[in-house]
Amino acid sequence: MKKNVLLYILLGFLVLMNGFFLFKHFSISRLYENQQRPGSVNFISKQLDFDAVQMQQFENAEAAHREKMRVIFDDLRESKGALFKKLSDEKVD
Repeated sequence: MKKNVLLYILLGFLVLMNGFFLFKHFSISRLYENQQRPGSVNFISKQLDFDAVQMQQFENAEAAHREKMRVIFDDLRESKGALFKKLSDEKVD
C-alpha cells in the first residue's frame, strides 16, 4: 500500500507540473502574437541601430539567403530520400 501512495503522490506532482508548464508555454506565446517573433533579426537590427533603408536592405538580404538555403535543403531532402530508398538493396553504389 505504501508503494501505491508514493506512486499516486508522484503522479499528482507530475500532472501539476505538466499543467504549470503548459500554462506557462501558452501564456508566453500569446504575448508574442501581435509582435514580431523574438529572434536574430530583431536583435541584430536593434544592436546595429539600422535606419529604414538599412533595415530594408537587411530584410532583402535575409530573404535572398533564406531562398538559397531552401533550395539547398530541398536538394538535401531529395538526396536523403534516394539514399534511404537504396538502404534496402543488398548492394549500394
